Amino acid sequence: MTYTINLKSTAVAIAVALTAALAIAGLGSTRAGALACDDCVSNNDLMSGAVTSAKIAQGTIESGDIRNGTIQTEDLGTASVRKVDIASNSVDKSELGNAVALGNADRADGAVTSDVTLGTTSAGSYQNLAGDLTLEGAAGDDSVFLSPIMGNLHGSTLTPTASGNDYVYHSGVVGAYNVDTSDTAGTKAGVIGLIGSDGSTTGTLANGFTAVIDSGDGSTATVGNAAYGVAYTSPASGTHFNYGLDLYHAAFSDVGGSSLVDYGTADIRLAAGTTISSGSANPSTCVTGSLFLDTDGGADATLRACTATNTWTAVSNE
Repeated sequence: MTYTINLKSTAVAIAVALTAALAIAGLGSTRAGALACDDCVSNNDLMSGAVTSAKIAQGTIESGDIRNGTIQTEDLGTASVRKVDIASNSVDKSELGNAVALGNADRADGAVTSDVTLGTTSAGSYQNLAGDLTLEGAAGDDSVFLSPIMGNLHGSTLTPTASGNDYVYHSGVVGAYNVDTSDTAGTKAGVIGLIGSDGSTTGTLANGFTAVIDSGDGSTATVGNAAYGVAYTSPASGTHFNYGLDLYHAAFSDVGGSSLVDYGTADIRLAAGTTISSGSANPSTCVTGSLFLDTDGGADATLRACTATNTWTAVSNE
């Protein structure tokens, strides 16, 4: 019997079989330069469990995602990304959302701390913690508290140690001013409420500070001691506030214009709507029961009372 061998066909068949065997053994290459690909997923990545077959099937991880740092936490297994795996600044604040959770404050200085020292040549605006919240349109329709920063203190039947409770401060927010000797800054305070710090503010007026009684759903009455209170915890002789309420401030000389304190309607408005004000000329309008202190004095009287709507009557000096 005579056999004829087609050498060309046999060579092709052997080459195909050899290529398939190498691919099964993991020694083949799917494309030129694949072994040098920076964004490729290696068998080590698969074995570590960082990239699962389900994720590859879903197409949720692509080389573009790795380069842009947009891999979400749900795409990754536990502890699959270490800090050494993340390039500097590759995680943008928009990727975080609500994914950062802080533990309990197990130290006297809190769960989150920041200690910054600025030199005498430092210029600009600095805050250890800064937050900007920009509201648009009907923002807040389904919300209650809209604020860049909020402090909320919870508790029930609190009983600090009696021997030291006078020095315990419970508060949603604490602002402390501790400057020794002197401070030439124009405005100094433990807490400052600014209006229009980024430019002039028009339209609906806001208060620099507002005390609010909030009873939640209104089913239980809420009683506060005072909208504004004062306490002294220093036993040192001579400790005092110079004024209980200071509505005066000398004009600044370097703000580019007049900065005299001016109250458009009155210095103080009382609960009934009556006012107390002062100046060199009594206001043209008044609510019955209001008082006006004339800083120019005069033969009639320094004190005037609003005895009828828009009618000021001098109070006798006798």
